[in-house]
Amino acid sequence: MIVIRPILTTRPMYTAVRSMAISRTVNGISLILLVASVISAQSMSPGKFWEMLIKGPLSGPGADEYFKQALKDSFPTAGLARYLEGSLVSIARSKTDIRLLLSMEGTDTADVTLLLHGRIAQLKTEPKRGMLIRFNGVVREFTKEPFMLTFEVNDRGSLDLLNPR
Repeated sequence: MIVIRPILTTRPMYTAVRSMAISRTVNGISLILLVASVISAQSMSPGKFWEMLIKGPLSGPGADEYFKQALKDSFPTAGLARYLEGSLVSIARSKTDIRLLLSMEGTDTADVTLLLHGRIAQLKTEPKRGMLIRFNGVVREFTKEPFMLTFEVNDRGSLDLLNPR
């Protein structure tokens, strides 16, 4: 059973999904298509998308099931938001990849890891703490405590480094 309670925000271009109960029979693609049909033709802002369709559901009951069915191995922003964005908390390099830890809410606590592979890992600019990073990638891992969502950003994804906030 799917329960959706749409709430109009102060901006009439958005219809937001306030709460959802998802049965085991709904797979991730169905959920994303369902949400896309509820939201207006214009994209959601990255912050609203993060809050309503990622952080909110992953912070509540049924988080592991939501992750497995709706987010794991998907590009969650597809058709709903142009990108996600967060501020850089720290960076770790290895021989084959780069890990960027981001705060999606502007704090000093990271809640997203970006795993960069391939050409996209050959950054033109060295990222600096506080730098705003816009990205699209495939969701790979999730831990509830402490909250961490890992995205793989490869040549199919996108990554933009912007000036610090």
